[in-house]
Amino acid sequence: MRAVATLLLGLVLALGLAWGERALEVITPLASAAPSLDAPLGRDHLGRDVLARLVVGAWAFVTPGALACGVALGIGVPIGAAAGWFGGLVAAGQRALTASVESVPTLGLVCLGAAIFGPSPQVLGALAGLAWAPRVAEAVRARLESLRQ
Repeated sequence: MRAVATLLLGLVLALGLAWGERALEVITPLASAAPSLDAPLGRDHLGRDVLARLVVGAWAFVTPGALACGVALGIGVPIGAAAGWFGGLVAAGQRALTASVESVPTLGLVCLGAAIFGPSPQVLGALAGLAWAPRVAEAVRARLESLRQ
């Protein structure tokens, strides 16, 4: 089931990049056209392809979440793995770093970052991933510590 979801996510991301221009094409002679091979879901009142607009909208919705997951994993896994593998002082440093980042409310961090860097979907996704990285690091550290012992 996860593999199917991953394939669908990749398909949406790929089609969103490929159909970006197609979603904006206005072809007034084809306004409100029925579904066809060219436009499987038909066309809207301005003649734009409904499927292309749906895919581009899904792409804009999914991209920040995928970016947040990538940032959280990219930061949290190496930090948690180092703390779980070496233990001692490294684990104590990881716990202190985790506690300091988690002391800032997630919504406050995202709003502050959006005010500084602008409210683009990429910035919001990266900041949400940064806010979740300590939780990922703590989970990885705990798992590696239990395996080490």
